[in-house]
Amino acid sequence: MSFFQTLRRSTVVGKSRKSIYKPQAVTTFTGDDAGSTVPITGTYVKIDAGGSAREGARFAGTGEAGQILYVENVGGEKITFHNTTGTSLGNILAAQDTMAAGSLQMFISNGSLWQPIAAEMRSS
Repeated sequence: MSFFQTLRRSTVVGKSRKSIYKPQAVTTFTGDDAGSTVPITGTYVKIDAGGSAREGARFAGTGEAGQILYVENVGGEKITFHNTTGTSLGNILAAQDTMAAGSLQMFISNGSLWQPIAAEMRSS
């Protein structure tokens, strides 16, 4: 039997699989800097600035290489990450360091830093 005949017999076509990540409870920030820490214990986290725009946000840790993290800003205010990589633990460009209210961002850890997967797509 050829390689392609074996592949055809062992490959299931037409079935799809879903990855569903249940969000944790909303984390409400209590202030700027360390008061704006994004948890990394789940795959999908919801954050809220708590009534005022926040600056100096950072991740709670570097994560494990390959770890995926979806972060949704469910509040009505923007959240700006700290502009020093060693503090924010994210490889985030200054021009793209702000999450607009209602936005969702995907990050992947390389074991040392969180890497944003796509630039912010919202203007508000």
